[in-house]
Amino acid sequence: MKKLGLLLALALLCALPSRAADFFYANTAQGGNTGADCANAFAWNDGTNGVNASAKQAAGNKLHLCGTITLGTAATFVTFVNSGASVGSPITLVWETGAILQATYWSSSGGIIANSRSFIVIDGGSNGIFQNTGNGDQLANQQQSVGVSATGSTSVVVKNLAIKNMFVHTAPVSITSITGNGTTATVTCAATCGLVTGEKFHVSNNANSGFNGDFTVASTSGTTLTYLNATNATGAGGSLGCSFGSGGTKCVDHNFVNAITISGTNNTIQSVTMNQCGFCVKHNYGNLDDNNNYSKNEIFDFDHGFMYATANSNAHATNVFMDSNKLHDTKSWDTPDCSGHHDGLHAFGAATNYGYTGLYFTNNSIYGDWGSCITAGVFIEGGASAANATNEYFYNNVVNITTSVLVTQGYIAAFSGAGETKVMYNTVKLPGNADLTSCYNIGSTNNTTIYGNVCGGAGGRGNFGNFTGTTTLDYNQWDTKSDAGGNCWIIQGSFTGCSFASYKTACNTQGWTGCDSHGRQDTYPLALNSDASPQVTFGGIKWGINLGSIASGNLASLQNDSTVGNTRTPLARPATATCVTPGTDANCWDLGAMQFAAGSPAPPPTPAQFIIAAYPLPASPTQPTITSLSPTKTYVTNKGCSQDGVKWLNPCTFRISCTNCDGTTLVTLDGTSVSQTYSSGVMTVTVPLSLLPVPSQITQHTFTASNPTNVPLLSRASIPSFRIQGN
Repeated sequence: MKKLGLLLALALLCALPSRAADFFYANTAQGGNTGADCANAFAWNDGTNGVNASAKQAAGNKLHLCGTITLGTAATFVTFVNSGASVGSPITLVWETGAILQATYWSSSGGIIANSRSFIVIDGGSNGIFQNTGNGDQLANQQQSVGVSATGSTSVVVKNLAIKNMFVHTAPVSITSITGNGTTATVTCAATCGLVTGEKFHVSNNANSGFNGDFTVASTSGTTLTYLNATNATGAGGSLGCSFGSGGTKCVDHNFVNAITISGTNNTIQSVTMNQCGFCVKHNYGNLDDNNNYSKNEIFDFDHGFMYATANSNAHATNVFMDSNKLHDTKSWDTPDCSGHHDGLHAFGAATNYGYTGLYFTNNSIYGDWGSCITAGVFIEGGASAANATNEYFYNNVVNITTSVLVTQGYIAAFSGAGETKVMYNTVKLPGNADLTSCYNIGSTNNTTIYGNVCGGAGGRGNFGNFTGTTTLDYNQWDTKSDAGGNCWIIQGSFTGCSFASYKTACNTQGWTGCDSHGRQDTYPLALNSDASPQVTFGGIKWGINLGSIASGNLASLQNDSTVGNTRTPLARPATATCVTPGTDANCWDLGAMQFAAGSPAPPPTPAQFIIAAYPLPASPTQPTITSLSPTKTYVTNKGCSQDGVKWLNPCTFRISCTNCDGTTLVTLDGTSVSQTYSSGVMTVTVPLSLLPVPSQITQHTFTASNPTNVPLLSRASIPSFRIQGN
């Protein structure tokens, strides 16, 4: 046991300087209404002590959420009116274990607002939930809604939080027929029509064009739905559903259904789960946005995962990092007219004199069922809405899509890029598209490097052209899958067919470097596992150029293979060296996002033998360190403990902040064990009056904390310690 020198002085309370404090909030006031813990929480909207009270939003303070807190429509829970002082002294909003913060739907301005603020932490704790409960195309409300808004902010952190159901969208329903009487059209759906009376919806692809377009539900019941329509006829087929966009004929503008809207400098979104949102992370950058980091998040059931764009003229941003995210399953956000186009990342612009420098999209996993309205996994837009990008890096990403559907732009698609654009060591695995879906569609970029990528199961393979500067395209792996028309590669806008040799010839006529002279084409399907990792027969093992020489600084993670959206520990690639002989040289990298991880070969048969497993004694645990104690002074009488001589606690309660502590940490006062509960680095300790005799003068008592060493009992039932092995 390590004794720690924090003393509890029992004396008259003297004036102390302002310091960080913890306040606890619930839906309504609890217990003594002191805010000291969940059992005595303030009501969140208390006029004096609520979360919106400026005095409670002081640097270093933590505002804890307890239980389920429920608000109504167009709601805002908290608007931060103050900023924290530094990274080490932020204002923190933190969910206690099991806490839920919910509204029928959060306001279009945000349920949590930290605009133009600095050093704010929004921490979901171990399992915090932040959600809408009644907003969606088959729910009572169809409204724009934003979870967290932190625009123009600095050093705002959103982490460890589940942001759910900003707008619950459902995929279109197939139509059996529509019959019109000149006033009303009656739809017969192949399944329950869904939607609600008064909701806007869209009909598409019915055989009678008069029934197609945007309408309002007049009534609905089960598999029938009616709406006003002047067509007096019958039409078969098509689909209906909630459609996106602005204006009165659309059910919701998906651009304004966001889990998080954010912009500014040094902001972080990490380990956040988001679902049922239109543009889930919406970054509308302003001038001088810099060093924003969005990592280890999971986004699903969405239209756009990340939007990185600007509508601000003269806006120039630098360095955004999107690493180790999981982006999956967009089908529920299909619409009959595909008015929303699904993208994992969509970068574009709608202003003048704007652009960004430094986009790093790395180690991400794009997978699942992406429905029928996908534009790209990554879409860096060119043309009239060009991203105006400079210096972009896409590597170690894994695209593993289960649905075969034409993707109009390709899965990794970049059409804007000054400076340099590097597309390196990605894997795209598709289910065998017999269309022109491209794994990689890269064009209108400068100093372009396309190295070490794998493309499997795509009829379109690659589409390259309109490059400026130096273009290098080599060491990529393709398969023999072709589209129905025999067009697999497009070079400078022209089809080259599906011959690997013809593709390389067309490439060389452009004056580009490499042209896959070290690339390879293998029989479809490639030897990839279901998770897109290479099998032992994968042709790209030890085939790729060694890029260790550039794997430093912001590209340092290229030295390792992919985390696949933070689902695996990355393997180190061979250190900096020259790949001389692809296929045999140990200095060569494996093609694609993941290195081949060879399993140990099965051992040969051996004579029967007895083996006993010897286990080391578990190491002594790291001992805790107490960093602060609250309170450090208290009155003590036979009533209990008090800070003001008015309110008394019996037993006495103290809060110990500590490192390396948890729920098993043992706490003693003057050598006698006392009980504690643990949450988020803080132990709440209760001390009976029997351990704090009423003093006649100032006395001192000592808290001590230690972590126990647990030695498990070895037994055949619990831990295999003895086995027989034979042939």
